[in-house]
This record gives sequence, C-alpha cells and structure tokens, in this order.
Amino acid sequence: MENASIISDEYLTASHHHLSHQASNGRLNNIRETWAAFDRLGSFLQISIGRQLSLITAVATQGSGSSTDGIAWVLTYKLSFSTWGDEWMEYSEDGKVKVSLIYNWF
Repeated sequence: MENASIISDEYLTASHHHLSHQASNGRLNNIRETWAAFDRLGSFLQISIGRQLSLITAVATQGSGSSTDGIAWVLTYKLSFSTWGDEWMEYSEDGKVKVSLIYNWF
C-alpha cells in the first residue's frame, strides 16, 4: 500500500500517533516519515479498502530508517480483519492466531 492514489490518506487511521508520525505516513517505502505509536498494548494502524470485498494475499512491513525522535520499533504484530468494520477477527493459521515476529538483530 505504498501508492496514495490507490488508498487515500483518509482510509489510513490509527489508535494514536507519536508527534508528527500520523497514520498516513504508514505507507510502504515512505521516504518522508513513518507511522509511530506510543509504547502501549492495543496500538493499531488500520487500512480500509472501502466497501468492495478484496482478497489480500500478502502483507509487507518495514521499519524506520532512523531513530531521530527516539522512536523504537515493533517486535511482533498480529493482523485483524473485518468485512464491515464492526466485528474483527484475528488472522490465524492451523487454528492458532498468527503472531508475526520481526527479526531482531540486536
């Protein structure tokens, strides 16, 4: 979701954001800024693809290239999805909620 002409900024929302790192900065390969949340459980970045049903076949994530604001990075995340935005289900594999671990090189 790196192209703003495919999904416009108003369809990117978040639980909150840190300083100027709002949800609209949560695009892949964004060279300006990143989306950043405070360190708290329940933080989310939500991407709406509108009212048309779509099949999502891949998800890509990327971290920030700098830590100038003292911002950390995500170590794990889960994907949730909803057809109409009222009931959310967590993505699972083999009956278990899938928790993605981001490679930790430290």
